[in-house]
Amino acid sequence: MSTLANKPHKFMKYAMFFGGLNALFTSMAGDSPDDDKRRRALLADEKRGYVWGGDGWGIAPKLMRMPWNDAHGSPVYLDIRRFVPLGDVYDVGQTHSAIPMLPALQLSGPLGILAELSLNKSSFTGKEITLETDTGTEKASKVAKHMWSAFTPNLLGLPGSYATSNVVDSLQGKTDAFGRELSPEQAISNSFGVKLGSYPEDVLRQRAAAQARAPMNEIQKQISAINRQYQINAITEEDARAKIAAQTAKQQEIAEELRRRMNP
Repeated sequence: MSTLANKPHKFMKYAMFFGGLNALFTSMAGDSPDDDKRRRALLADEKRGYVWGGDGWGIAPKLMRMPWNDAHGSPVYLDIRRFVPLGDVYDVGQTHSAIPMLPALQLSGPLGILAELSLNKSSFTGKEITLETDTGTEKASKVAKHMWSAFTPNLLGLPGSYATSNVVDSLQGKTDAFGRELSPEQAISNSFGVKLGSYPEDVLRQRAAAQARAPMNEIQKQISAINRQYQINAITEEDARAKIAAQTAKQQEIAEELRRRMNP
């Protein structure tokens, strides 16, 4: 932190280096700056921003364009956060906590696993461990697999580890725990900390729309609950109108944000 405060020029070299490489590689891949901007707007929030910054400002993009496409013609990006000093240490976007939280403050070890099982949510992927529609056998299998992966070192070749599972899934054409489409080569590089991934634009658009639908549905449930409260005279008509207007404003904000991402 003292370096950032007293010698900010030392951090500027990272911006020049990674920013320059990103522009060069984008051009080498045959994309224009507008192509890169359009694709980045569709990325998930956790990947869309900049290292040591926010959405649209910072040292360099979290994902740097590689000068090649994958076998399907999809652009390939490299997550550079681990290559920039403190790039992932202060990145609160990669956690799945209720409020922005530094990765170092996340619960880990046996206590963290116990919390995940209690809340039925993986802190690593942000997804539910089991589904309500799962049978008892399916739930037991998923819990056992989750605990094995949590306690097992992430070593390539070790059965059940994320690294091994990603390589096996890539050979079978499956996505990884984050829904990324990885080639076997990318999955292997990921196991060594070089986070390469393909980002097809049509898939990015589908996921962006799906991410917007989830909160829209939650808000609609809130509106239904408010209407129910009004029907049983739990709240006045004035209160119901005000609460519904507030929820509707949220929906409009989400819809507008999706429109901006789809058409940056």
